[in-house]
Amino acid sequence: MNIQEIKEAIALSLNKELSFPQLIDRLMKAGAERYTVDFAAKLIHYYGQENEYFSYCIESENFGLPASAFCEESIRNAIEAAQAQLIDYETFAERVIAGGTAQYQIFFKERKQLYLGREGSVYACPFPQF
Repeated sequence: MNIQEIKEAIALSLNKELSFPQLIDRLMKAGAERYTVDFAAKLIHYYGQENEYFSYCIESENFGLPASAFCEESIRNAIEAAQAQLIDYETFAERVIAGGTAQYQIFFKERKQLYLGREGSVYACPFPQF
């Protein structure tokens, strides 16, 4: 896994110089096969095929403790808006946190995404093909 390429893709994405599909493409080309976002810890963990990993600290005041109520509809709406590129990542994160997401996981090869609540609630859906 090429950590330098992942860092560059993250920086470009946060500066709104890469769209979400472009970010995913760069992460996959850098050798990432999945990632986990932990909002409470403000960390993103990227995992490669050879058990390597890289953790990135999220520098955002908007991330933190999610709502205690888990609302699949709110989460689904945020996902759809982000995938349609109607909202940026900060807005997406704010919306899924408000919907009760404590962390989420994206699996590239299996094309799956899981959104996890504070008390064990799970919303699973397919990850789009870009």
